[in-house]
Amino acid sequence: MENIAIVIVAAGSSSRMNTAKQLLPLGDTTLLGNAVAQAKNSDAEDVFIVLGANSEKIRLQQELYEAVFVENKDWKQGIGSSIAAGIKYVAENGNFEGILLMLGDQPLIDSSYLNRIIAEFRKDSSKIVATKYPKSNGVPAIFPNKYFSQLLLLKGDTGAKSLLNSKKSSVLALDAGIKIMDVDTPEEYREFCKRYRE
Repeated sequence: MENIAIVIVAAGSSSRMNTAKQLLPLGDTTLLGNAVAQAKNSDAEDVFIVLGANSEKIRLQQELYEAVFVENKDWKQGIGSSIAAGIKYVAENGNFEGILLMLGDQPLIDSSYLNRIIAEFRKDSSKIVATKYPKSNGVPAIFPNKYFSQLLLLKGDTGAKSLLNSKKSSVLALDAGIKIMDVDTPEEYREFCKRYRE
């Protein structure tokens, strides 16, 4: 059975939200707390959270006390640097055949979908298993360890899209339907709460 780590990227400053998006209320938890709960309820072995902006405030969140935090001091350089920081820490502190990258701001991504990705990966651990978006492949996505060295080189705001959409990569893309929605603005947050949390 392949050992799999989940890395939740939650290092951004939430500039469009005008507040720490990670700490927005969601039911009896927060946006990030929900992502961590779904990850911990999945079939992955370990869960890591990459923090940057607002990290001191986020670390005080009670339901995250048992989480393993990875600090990205270069978070201002974009999500690529946060992914690279997470991959570096996990690769140096464990022996994993795959790392599943997910974001902290996709509240409909649940443990059942994460398990679907993990199950596909365990059928063929040589392939990247990604999530299908209208115009490209994206995260959540699980990367075999042969791609770790390329993930360590990521910079800027494009994240892992270059790998997920390269013809040189072997990628299986799953359809997650409406689960791909994210929350970037106050309007999107209000709409989400109205539609899904009544």
